Amino acid sequence: MNMFSRLNSGFGDDPRWHAERRFEESRVNFLYRKCGLERDLATLRELHRDRLGYPGLNFSLFQELYPSFPIVLGCDRLNGLALHESSQAVLPAWYKSFAKVPFVPAFERFCERAAASLHGRGIGLIFPRKGFRDGLIIYTGLDDCWNEGGGFIFRMGKADKSVDVIVRPFADLVAGIYDSGRGWVPD
Repeated sequence: MNMFSRLNSGFGDDPRWHAERRFEESRVNFLYRKCGLERDLATLRELHRDRLGYPGLNFSLFQELYPSFPIVLGCDRLNGLALHESSQAVLPAWYKSFAKVPFVPAFERFCERAAASLHGRGIGLIFPRKGFRDGLIIYTGLDDCWNEGGGFIFRMGKADKSVDVIVRPFADLVAGIYDSGRGWVPD
């Protein structure tokens, strides 16, 4: 038992914590499968157990094992908000006030937390959306991973400090990065 086991024990009764963990774990598992890294899943699970006191998968350990992966990833279930039922998240709201769409503030918070770990890589936040089994991702910092499929591009920030962000299916982004073995490969 490691030093975090006692701290983590309090989360055992919180269904939101379990839902967040399951959501992230399923996305990490998807990424491993799509990038042909299944052989490393057991290593990642053991590392997670050693460090955090419970078995699982998360993106921070994935990025530690694969620092050459071109984007720092995170997940947010948006407190269980059903985007397809929210008037703040319907497509017209994206064009009226993109900064107020529920996943945008979550992305901004993630960017602040992860800024020190970017080292020139892109950054993206995966969130659930009905109709997209593996969720959608909002990201910036990757320009060369387009494949078939589409996405939305929005400019955020003030004119002198603006950044373009892309929203598209997470599965499409992974396919563009890995490109069936012709794209990113681990070091």
